[in-house]
Amino acid sequence: MLGRMRWLQSDEAVYTAGGIVMALSFVVAIAIVYAIPGVTLTRGTLATFSIGFAVSVGVYYVARWIYRSVDEREASSSVSAGDPAESDSCE
Repeated sequence: MLGRMRWLQSDEAVYTAGGIVMALSFVVAIAIVYAIPGVTLTRGTLATFSIGFAVSVGVYYVARWIYRSVDEREASSSVSAGDPAESDSCE
């Protein structure tokens, strides 16, 4: 339970929530456009929207992967070298 609470307070949880909101926004936007009278979504239009959304999701997940890699590297370097943030000395 403590591990789950720690994760919910992490930056990764915020990024995950942002991804969920982004996906829901896309679905709601397509539903709204589809519901507007006189507007027809052709296969080409829907495919273009979907490809654009897929590219944005791809960039989003690459950014998350980079963030996770940097975070893991910083965590491993602070453990091996000692965490300078915890020292009280001023240089």
